Amino acid sequence: MRSRPDNHPNLVGLVILTGLLGWGAFQTGPVVVGNDIQPIPAMLGAIAFLGVIRIASETLQGIAQLTNWLSSRHATGKEGTALWGKFKELKNELCLKQGVPFWGVLVEKPTKGLFADLSSVAYVIGPSGSGKGHTAVVPMILSIMASTVTMDFKPELLVLCKRALERMGQVVIALNPFGMYEDIVGGTARLNPLDVIVDDLFRPGGLRDLFDDCKELAMQLYPEPTEGKGDDRFWRNGARKLIIIAVLIVCMIDAHDGTLGDVSRLIENRRAFTDNLRMIAGVDIDDRPSADGP
Repeated sequence: MRSRPDNHPNLVGLVILTGLLGWGAFQTGPVVVGNDIQPIPAMLGAIAFLGVIRIASETLQGIAQLTNWLSSRHATGKEGTALWGKFKELKNELCLKQGVPFWGVLVEKPTKGLFADLSSVAYVIGPSGSGKGHTAVVPMILSIMASTVTMDFKPELLVLCKRALERMGQVVIALNPFGMYEDIVGGTARLNPLDVIVDDLFRPGGLRDLFDDCKELAMQLYPEPTEGKGDDRFWRNGARKLIIIAVLIVCMIDAHDGTLGDVSRLIENRRAFTDNLRMIAGVDIDDRPSADGP
């Protein structure tokens, strides 16, 4: 798509042309001789006058554009007060000690990195291939010593930073469900909410925490509504008890191989769920005590 042509004339050329026309009007004699208007000096003078008006118009437009450009470089406070910081404004916030986060570089002094011991947000803007990763994101990941979560769907940052972070003593847990670059970063870690319940079942003293953890998990899976709670809290609590029982069944049978999907399928399969409940209670399908006991 082509842009529209610029209608603004060359101001220098317009000034020269207007000056020549005005000089020509004076050189060709007076505009009025007696009662007669001389056509040549009158025509040249009129064109020169129009040129002066056009010059004045272009000059005013240029001043307006310059004023707008200057005002856009300063925060007004109407829609926030953010603006580009200068070194003299940032130097008091910079930190000289080791191990503090890297927050970028200054445009006016690109050799000076910004290292600040404060919590902030870095917004890196640039087209593909402009160096956002290796000039900003990677140094920031390697300089923050606190626990961090890095979202990287490619996952190129994992390939670049995992080994370096581990050599620095960091523990790197990588969730890589698609198995990309496993020859470099190894296999994926797993994130299973039921692991907490399984650990409670099998670690010494874990039974003291078991039911509290089960209740917390059930509240996460079936939370209280934010609006319109009504009077059906009894039914929500009953549903959470069923969730807790299903979680315990799956964790006791499948241990760390059990998932929330298994819990959902058990609850939806009423026959399998009731069979497990009968086995726990120690009754058969006719509600008579089972020979094997509960």
